[in-house]
Amino acid sequence: MNKLLFLCLAFILSCKTNVSDKPSQDLKPNILITSSQGGAESEGFVILKDQQQLLAEVAKRNTVEDGDKPGYPAISDENKIIIYDLGSFSSGDHRITEIKKASVENNVLILEVPEYKSGGMEIMMISNPWMLVSVPTDKPFTSVKLTYSKL
Repeated sequence: MNKLLFLCLAFILSCKTNVSDKPSQDLKPNILITSSQGGAESEGFVILKDQQQLLAEVAKRNTVEDGDKPGYPAISDENKIIIYDLGSFSSGDHRITEIKKASVENNVLILEVPEYKSGGMEIMMISNPWMLVSVPTDKPFTSVKLTYSKL
């Protein structure tokens, strides 16, 4: 009886679900810029429409002049560029340095990032982290959500 139960369980688990039922996991976002200063005080995002908007948004957030102008990717039909503001934090370096997983569910791009862990003693300083991310346009999305995962 146990063998029959095991075989039934193995058969049920081996059944493949419809691909359209599962969120897409094949997105490979690329962090272009990440900074702990210069972002907005509240959490939010902007999906950039053209190169001029990209340069204006980065200039608005960038408080430090770096000698050469960095080469930003052109906004095209193959990728979308997103600026994501993480909001305001009272201390620590809350900038995002890694995106663990990205998926699109119900036209919402979900970016899973490692949760920030305090390293002990910190300088008490307001920080407004933000990041610039390039995402392939394989799957359409109109909104962006950031989720945190345990390290």
